[in-house]
Amino acid sequence: MDFIALAGANCLLRRKVKGRRLWFIAFLSSVGSLIITLTVTEPFCRAILIHFLLNTGMVVLCFGKSSWRTFLENWAVIYLMVIFLGGVMELLRSSATGMTFFWIQAVIAALVLSVVTWYLGRRKQFGNQLFPVTLVHRGHAMETMGYWDSGNQLRDPYNHRPVCILSKKWPQRS
Repeated sequence: MDFIALAGANCLLRRKVKGRRLWFIAFLSSVGSLIITLTVTEPFCRAILIHFLLNTGMVVLCFGKSSWRTFLENWAVIYLMVIFLGGVMELLRSSATGMTFFWIQAVIAALVLSVVTWYLGRRKQFGNQLFPVTLVHRGHAMETMGYWDSGNQLRDPYNHRPVCILSKKWPQRS
């Protein structure tokens, strides 16, 4: 399940981590979870160690050192994938009478998660066209977000470079 969550987050967030590294980190995380489960008897302490220490370490080892925002994005997407995967497996277990085959549930849940991840990745690829830009005018620079429109075919008539159309009123400075 750790590998599926790591691979899904890697795909959805376009982190470009290699498959071997994903497998290795998922294996380490599974072994760590097994050791914690077998050695820590207090359920609350076990949950804290696994969910906050081990899984946080898994995110850092897999995606490397990054900003807090990127780290939290990685961590949140992995957790949402694990929750979704567990929910699908639980739904399959409770809805199918007599179906106790863990691997069948895991494969179906992984397929569902793969389709959802693929769809969200495609949607993000084409729907997220906002980029940070720096506007410089007469020696003054301003950071803002710009929308990239690949359908814009406007060109400067003299040097044939693409043009940007901006309003002097936007954004308002306070």
